[in-house]
Amino acid sequence: KESGRSPEVKRVAVTNDVTLSPKVSEVSGLKASYISPESDATDVRNQKELNFNLEEARVVAEMNPQMLSLRELYMVALSYKNEFYQIIETSVKIYPAHPVANLNAAAAAIEQGNWQAAGEFLRMAPHETLAYKNCKGVYELMTGNLYEGIRLLKAAKAEGSEEAGMNLAAFFENNKRH
Repeated sequence: KESGRSPEVKRVAVTNDVTLSPKVSEVSGLKASYISPESDATDVRNQKELNFNLEEARVVAEMNPQMLSLRELYMVALSYKNEFYQIIETSVKIYPAHPVANLNAAAAAIEQGNWQAAGEFLRMAPHETLAYKNCKGVYELMTGNLYEGIRLLKAAKAEGSEEAGMNLAAFFENNKRH
């Protein structure tokens, strides 16, 4: 299941019809998209044998996050406000080849303005999801590839991604000449 977070709106400067590559410090807040991981063997085992509630999973995440499934780590991440990104980063370290872990890490990197990391994580993310199209579209916009960024965001919007629609609206609003 895909879900969105709500950071503030980003701005890319356009001057005299020449697009300037945004500096990371100038780029903040287009909405990335996350996917809730499916149950896996670790998750099934943990539910059967340990059956963590959220508070217990939070404690385990701090002490020994390797015990948790990717789905459990994601649920813990969602329960935090300040530690959300840290748990997402921990998840991809524990599950470095998992496509959903990489997509969520790419989304977190995008929201933090780390375009290099986002690009690396997007390479291993599931390309067929709306969340990927939205994240990849934002990544392309913010790295200066406006054509591909707009194309991906419009495709994701047409398929029902609310985040992609908000990102397109924010991008064009913030880059209008006033």
